[in-house]
Amino acid sequence: MSNEIKTELSEEQDYANKLGAQVVPLNRSKEVILGLWSAGLLPILHGGSGIGKTALAPQLAKHLGADYQVHDCSLLQPEDYAVGYPEDGFLKMLKAHWVQKIIANDAKGIPTVVLFDEITRYTPGSASALFGILGSRKLYDWEFPKSCYIYAACNPQTKGFQVGDILSDEAWRRRGCHLVVKAEVSSWLKYAKANNFHEYVINYVESHRTELIDFPAKNAGKIYANPAQWEKVSSFLLANEGNLDTTVLSTLLNVDRAKHFIKFTQNVEWHITAEQILLGKWSESLKTLNKIKQERVDLFSSIIDNVINFIEEETPNPDTCANNIAQLSTMLSPENLVILYNALEGGNSCSLDNSYQEKLMGEIQKHKDWETKILPVVDKALGRNLS
Repeated sequence: MSNEIKTELSEEQDYANKLGAQVVPLNRSKEVILGLWSAGLLPILHGGSGIGKTALAPQLAKHLGADYQVHDCSLLQPEDYAVGYPEDGFLKMLKAHWVQKIIANDAKGIPTVVLFDEITRYTPGSASALFGILGSRKLYDWEFPKSCYIYAACNPQTKGFQVGDILSDEAWRRRGCHLVVKAEVSSWLKYAKANNFHEYVINYVESHRTELIDFPAKNAGKIYANPAQWEKVSSFLLANEGNLDTTVLSTLLNVDRAKHFIKFTQNVEWHITAEQILLGKWSESLKTLNKIKQERVDLFSSIIDNVINFIEEETPNPDTCANNIAQLSTMLSPENLVILYNALEGGNSCSLDNSYQEKLMGEIQKHKDWETKILPVVDKALGRNLS
C-alpha cells in the first residue's frame, strides 16, 4: 500500500478520533442509519468527496419503499426553504416545492428520504432554517411528518477540504449522530455489479482495488478517480458502446489515470484479480502470474496491494486461501514479499482481526516452502539474523 494511501487513511482516523466518532465502511452505514431513524434520530455522515454518501439516498429509499430528495446546502438560499408573506395581518409561510412534495407523499402514504448534503458549506442566511430542520425536524413552525427520514452529510475537516468549522459548536454537534464513513472496495464492487456497471470499470477496479480512489492525484489537486467518477465512466461507456475515448475519460479520471485504464482494458492478457489468485485454482492463476513475471514484473506491486486489500475486506477462509498465498509468496521479489509478509503479520494493517490473522498465518505456515524458502528471504530482506 502506498505511503499516500496510508497517510490519507491515517488522517481519516485522526479526524474520527478528534470527533469521537467511529470509522465504518459506507455500506455498513446503511444499517446504522436505519437504526438511528427507528429511534427518531438524525444521522450525520462525514466522509471524503465522491465516496458515495449521496448515492446512499436512493439505496435507503429503495429499502423503505420511499421517494428521495438530495439538497446541496452550499446552494440553498433562505428562500429555497420557505418564503414569508403577509396575510390578514399575519405572516404566513409559503413552503418550498420540495417541502410540498414531502407533504403530498405523506398524504399518499409514501415515505420520503431527504439528504441535506454539504451541511458545513451552508449559505449565509440559511442557517436558521437548516438548524431548525436538523435540530428539531421543524421548518420554522412547521414540523416534518414522521414519514420523512432525514440524514445529513459533510466533508471531513482535513487536508484538502475548506469547510465551515461548525462542529466546534456544541449546538451543531448535539444536533446529530455523527459517523465517519469510508469507501470499501468490496461493497462498491457489489453495488457496481448489482447496478450493471460497464464491465471495463468492474474489471479495472477488481484488478486495482487500492485505486478505487486515486489518492496521489487527489492530494496533488488533480481530477481524481473515486466511486462517483467511476460510476460516470460506466455511464459514458454504456452510452457509447464501450468507446475508450481518452479525452472524455480524462475529464473524469485525469489524463494519466485515463491512459492507464485504457491500456489495462486493451491488454487482457495481464488481467488477474485478487479473488482469482486467492480463491481460484492455483494452476490457472500460475499461468497468468508466470507471464507477468516474465514480461511485466512491475505489475506485482499492484497485485500485492490487491491481495492485501482483498484479505482485509473479505477475510477469506484461511483453509481455502492459505496455500495460494504461500504459493504466491514463492514468486515474489524480496521487496514485495516483505510487504505481503508485514501485512499478514499485522504490521501494515489495522483492520485484520487478531484471531483471523493468527488462524491465517497458522495455515500459511503449514506450507512446505514456508520455513525453508520463504522465511529466509524475509529474514534477509529485514536484516534479521536468526542463527
